[in-house]
Amino acid sequence: MCTDAKAESRPSESELIYVPRDEEFDDIKRQYINQGKLKAMLRNIVPALRNKIMGSEEISNIDRFIQEPTKHFVPKSPLNLGVTIKHFFKFDPPKLFSIPALAPTFDIVVVSGGKSHFLSDDEFGRQVLAGLNPLSIERLKIFPPVSKLDPSIYGSVESALKEEHIIDQIEGMSIQQALEQNKLFMLDYHDVYLPFLDRINALDERKAYTTTTIFFLTKMGTLKPIAIQLALPTGDPNTACKQVLNPSVDETSKWLWQFAKAHVCANDAGIHTLVHHWY
Repeated sequence: MCTDAKAESRPSESELIYVPRDEEFDDIKRQYINQGKLKAMLRNIVPALRNKIMGSEEISNIDRFIQEPTKHFVPKSPLNLGVTIKHFFKFDPPKLFSIPALAPTFDIVVVSGGKSHFLSDDEFGRQVLAGLNPLSIERLKIFPPVSKLDPSIYGSVESALKEEHIIDQIEGMSIQQALEQNKLFMLDYHDVYLPFLDRINALDERKAYTTTTIFFLTKMGTLKPIAIQLALPTGDPNTACKQVLNPSVDETSKWLWQFAKAHVCANDAGIHTLVHHWY
């Protein structure tokens, strides 16, 4: 049981909650919403069955899909769920349900370049820009960036990012020139995650960092990640636990860099689910 007086928890569906009369759904709308829930469940039956039958957590299987892109078949179903759904709910079923005997195929689309392509910095920058939270990317106005958290609680507002971490990766510019020409961008999840990291990392098999990622806008018009700061709370306002990682050709540093990018993706997904869905 949570003892935090400021924490919120989701009530059970059976629990009655006061709703102002002018905001309460009438019976017809409530029935429509309940039907929508059922339709959503039915829409996910086949994908769930497909994943149950064909799904695998083996990395080797993912590699096989990349190396040998092909069509994979979903086994036939004894029921034509598309007709059933359409009969009861009078809406056009998704294409997956509309195929007779429910024997659809799907294509795995793989970008050329093999599995290593997905580890590249160019692909990382593309996915951040075309991904869940592109509006979280902001133009860097000052370097190094400064935290807005209370220093008496969370320690120094100063970043561990320094000039030497990025100067060799900004196409011969000075940092001031890059700032003035709008070449530096940032994806900063430091302040939003740091107050919650102790509780996140106290969970079983859960370990997380806050991330601050610096991007450079290249001559090709792509965003290139050039530095990632990982940070943890220390519980002591007089100390800080921050580390900056950069792209590297050294094998050990290379995988630390991949590790840092993975935590950026984890932060990005968490913010999308837990913050942006509430906007």
